[in-house]
Amino acid sequence: MMRDNEPLSPKRVKWLNCLFFYLFFIMALKYKVLETVSKLKNKEGEAIAYARPVYTNEADINSLAELIADISAISVGDVRSMLYTLTKLVAKELSNGRLVSLGDLGRLRLTLRSKSAKKAEDFKNDMIKGVGVIFTPGKAIKLLTKDISLECVGSGKKPEKKEKPGGTEKDNPSEEGI
Repeated sequence: MMRDNEPLSPKRVKWLNCLFFYLFFIMALKYKVLETVSKLKNKEGEAIAYARPVYTNEADINSLAELIADISAISVGDVRSMLYTLTKLVAKELSNGRLVSLGDLGRLRLTLRSKSAKKAEDFKNDMIKGVGVIFTPGKAIKLLTKDISLECVGSGKKPEKKEKPGGTEKDNPSEEGI
């Protein structure tokens, strides 16, 4: 495991240079400025504006495998196989209660969402409402966030949430009653 103060190996520097070239010189992070009304207690009802990233597409495991194969001597199939294996092993290690370090990429750990009890002896398993995963970025991702270029692509009002279907017969009359 690499420590924060250890120098990077030449192989890792080459890999990071390829990664940074891809990340920095291809595109800027695009964002929109949205206006809405604050729901925070100390600013409730005030008009606010904030930035939200605009995602243009998704890089899936297959496209990442192709990119890795392009800058290495490993075939796309072998890279894809390793990434799928890594996914299974990370899930297994997390479910076994281990922190998973992926080097310069970052660390993963499980977290719990639960209700609270007055005393430890009053706590029951059914008070746990869910399990989540927390990703803590490593060196490569932290470096990216320091120097990333930004591009504003617009602004506007925050879209209103659409109402979900449901409710009573009065809210959504059936065709028989029309």
